[in-house]
Amino acid sequence: MLRSASLKASLVVTLVLALLGCVGMYEPTVSEKWEAEKLVDQGCAYLNLGDLDRAVSAFTVSYELAPSAAALDGLGCAAFLAGQLDKAERYFLGAMDFDWNYRNAIANLALLYEYQGRLEEAGRLHQGAIEELPQNFRARNNFAVFLHEHGGVGEGLASAVRGELLKAEMLEDSSLILDNINKLERNGDGKR
Repeated sequence: MLRSASLKASLVVTLVLALLGCVGMYEPTVSEKWEAEKLVDQGCAYLNLGDLDRAVSAFTVSYELAPSAAALDGLGCAAFLAGQLDKAERYFLGAMDFDWNYRNAIANLALLYEYQGRLEEAGRLHQGAIEELPQNFRARNNFAVFLHEHGGVGEGLASAVRGELLKAEMLEDSSLILDNINKLERNGDGKR
């Protein structure tokens, strides 16, 4: 009898494990994915307004609906702006691990490392962000500012900084980029 009960228990455990192995990972519906993308956009808007609590809420719900690198990256940006640097780094690295094709987190991680004074790592990541996403005007602008602030001196450097800013300007008509170009020229670091 004991042997029969033990055999039944083993069979039940085996059956449960087999059933668990047959259940695939949950795939969000198209509607959930669409809503999650919309929430990432809302989170970005809240970041721009400085409303970190709402931004975190939007990115968190987005991730709960349909996990994505963009939601993790957004959470990293919110953590960075809140001064939670270790948490921000984990989110940026998590976004890169989650989806290797999502490259925006590289540029954000570069900014974080620059802020932390990890300039060698930041420089490599800034360059890598541009190589991976040549159309990312923010990455180009950030790299130009990085070069200007940490790249040394010399006419070649000023030319490289101005070149990156002009490339960024070609990609996006942004007042931030134009302000950086104007500052560079006012300081005598750029030519018109």
